[in-house]
Amino acid sequence: MTGILHENRTPEYWDHQYRQGATWRPVDEREQILFRTHTDPDPVWRAVDIGCGLGEMTQALWWMGMQVQGYDFSKVAVSVARNSAWHTGATFEVHDFDTESNPPEVTPGSLDLVVCRLSLEFLDRERLLADARRWLAPEGIVHITTSVAEKEPATSRHRGLPESVVHDMGRGAFRSRTRYDLDDDGTVTCLVLRGPM
Repeated sequence: MTGILHENRTPEYWDHQYRQGATWRPVDEREQILFRTHTDPDPVWRAVDIGCGLGEMTQALWWMGMQVQGYDFSKVAVSVARNSAWHTGATFEVHDFDTESNPPEVTPGSLDLVVCRLSLEFLDRERLLADARRWLAPEGIVHITTSVAEKEPATSRHRGLPESVVHDMGRGAFRSRTRYDLDDDGTVTCLVLRGPM
């Protein structure tokens, strides 16, 4: 990430948002069905959820049978996620993938799935995708969920990624690439990048 550090890319900003009780799009049954349909998950997968927020997707992955770790740079979000997931095996850690070294448990070839749900717009995309390619097993998947900026209101502070970025993301870096929409109008879209090259 270069240039000006936007307010919404700081842990302090997100700690404040979560202290105020902020929530975002819930992980509903339709989203989980579409996720399963397009990724064909295996219960033995090892997964990470980067920018996990309150941990809803992390918990959904755990209920699918995966060994999953959620990461967020907001201490407040991680605290809430841990409290809400006490009855599961999902785990959560505070970590900033833009400014810190990779966590020691995330090593080359150690993962089957990397999830970025509504978080990639706040991260150093190029660095994260390059790292994810190293972390993944040969048939591993990066699953990205993002709003499309052009379809969000101009006043929205969290507008997602531009269509041009979504259109080009992962091309030439993964063996297959699938896109599907969560909303009928394509406001929220998903990418399944499979098989790092």
